[in-house]
Amino acid sequence: MIILIILSLIWDYSTSFKLWSVNYLLPFIIVSYLIGVFILNMFIKKLKGEFVFYTCFASILGLIPGLLIILNKLYVNIPSYICSIFSIVMLIYLFVFNKKVVRNELEKRFHI
Repeated sequence: MIILIILSLIWDYSTSFKLWSVNYLLPFIIVSYLIGVFILNMFIKKLKGEFVFYTCFASILGLIPGLLIILNKLYVNIPSYICSIFSIVMLIYLFVFNKKVVRNELEKRFHI
């Protein structure tokens, strides 16, 4: 996901930087990744902790388009609104329905 975002930013910058990567591709990549991880999480129960960590990471990245909206750096706001709202919903889902798994992953990864 990060590699795709970086490559799209480089490509956009090399083609006169019209911000298509930030306006359209960044929110699309993040939402697609969150949906994919959510679907995998529903079917593969063994790796639930790993999916929770990556979903949390991607959801926090999904708040970046919302920050760009607040800073008024975008020309097209709808994809960024969708991405930000979806990321907030996923974070709420994680902390409401997977509280124990989130707590265990935070303890395991950050030694809290």
